Amino acid sequence: SGEPLVNSAKDRQLVAQAAWLSLAFSRYQSRTKDSQFEKTRNLLNDWVMKQKRNEQGGIAMGTGCYAGDNGYGKNIRLDDYSNVFATEHNIDAFAALSNSNRPEDHAEAIKIKKYLLARFDPGSGLFDGGFKTADERPLDAQTWMVLALSKEDRVNNANNLTSALDKIISKCEISATVNGASVKGLSSC
Repeated sequence: SGEPLVNSAKDRQLVAQAAWLSLAFSRYQSRTKDSQFEKTRNLLNDWVMKQKRNEQGGIAMGTGCYAGDNGYGKNIRLDDYSNVFATEHNIDAFAALSNSNRPEDHAEAIKIKKYLLARFDPGSGLFDGGFKTADERPLDAQTWMVLALSKEDRVNNANNLTSALDKIISKCEISATVNGASVKGLSSC
């Protein structure tokens, strides 16, 4: 097609992926007491903390993401997410930094938590997606928020969290009959 290929190592660097690896290394260390990945986890957390910040304390998604891949590595477009402060990526960053052993990570997690809690929109009863269009209310932003917050934070924000979960369930709930049994679940909406 004549278009340059995207260098996945250089161009597809996203906060969520780094945060999930950091969380995996944290979980591994807590379960096994093996600290061989602690340096890597700290490097990942350092990279997350170096990403662009907005005035509310949110972290930009990263440098890019693939879009338009036809499955064969052609027609790949690189979308720039360096100015998008997605709620779900900030939830991931918050969780990774909160699970670290380093005080500087915890200090950054507190800033991100303030950003996250401010994402709640009383009008819709949901957490927004942190995107440029304010009407986006992704499923992940509602459910992962509950998973990432501490018990104390869940208690202190119970009304907003309950509202968000109730609203997103009513919006995204699907039902089906499988082998004669009624099954309910959530779709991405």
